Amino acid sequence: MRNNLTFVCLLFVFAACKKDDPAVVADPNSVSFDIKLSGKNEVPETISVAEGTFKGTYNKSTKLFSYTLTFQGMSPTAAHFHKGASNTTGAVVINIATAVFGSPLSGQTLALSTQQEQDLLAGQWYVNVHSAIYTGGEIRGQLLKK
Repeated sequence: MRNNLTFVCLLFVFAACKKDDPAVVADPNSVSFDIKLSGKNEVPETISVAEGTFKGTYNKSTKLFSYTLTFQGMSPTAAHFHKGASNTTGAVVINIATAVFGSPLSGQTLALSTQQEQDLLAGQWYVNVHSAIYTGGEIRGQLLKK
């Protein structure tokens, strides 16, 4: 009997709750990126135990790309955005940092060109972090939309 009473009370509570809040609508001009960086993603693959994360938001109206890069287990010397598909290497598109720096590293690009925007949104960019041990890149992650 007590379980039935509890159930009826819960029904009243849920029935009394209204969904008056408007649905949260994602900003159509905002594109999110949330990726993991590792040595396994580098080309060629590294045996580094370092790892990292990259969280970014690209605004299609302003053309600005804001980001936070975190890492651990390494001493970085540089970080870049590169153009290149998964399992390939590519040219540096934008420098993130070119000197010793710490984690987390937050920043924002200048406005991207039309070609840069197309490449980014098509998954043709990756971010990697270099070190003195791995001068070509120690950890990497492909920038794929969330």
